[in-house]
Amino acid sequence: MKYDIVHDDLQADIDHLFQLNKKIQSQADNDFFDSYANFDQMEAFLTSLQAAYPTMSSLVTVGKTLENRDITGIVITGNEYTNKTKSKIVINGCQHAR
Repeated sequence: MKYDIVHDDLQADIDHLFQLNKKIQSQADNDFFDSYANFDQMEAFLTSLQAAYPTMSSLVTVGKTLENRDITGIVITGNEYTNKTKSKIVINGCQHAR
């Protein structure tokens, strides 16, 4: 039977992801997720998140607002070993209707 080893130590990868998650939570403003963030606050949060994990993420502009401001998104890519052919999802948030 032919097989490929994808992860030499899957538990180590899982543990590493949990540590990254704890780091993100500890760096976040405790009130950030408990209240409304305006456009500038959301942009600043995405920029700081990407700067904290530059090898795992990138910022993209996905369009313009009615006020002609860039709508920023963040692409989370994982690490350099991530399979580029994996299925992807899109999470849409941080907007409201008027």
